[in-house]
Amino acid sequence: MILVTGGVGYYQEEGKAAQIIRKGDVVECPEGVKHWHRATPDSWF
Repeated sequence: MILVTGGVGYYQEEGKAAQIIRKGDVVECPEGVKHWHRATPDSWF
């Protein structure tokens, strides 16, 4: 689970489009699903 406490970032599961995530968002990462998350180029995360 990702709890976004500040900044702006990206979250993407393998085979799906990336989505922008912001402060207050909660992302549930299913067990065993390959994924990545990081800050946008102009923000911390």
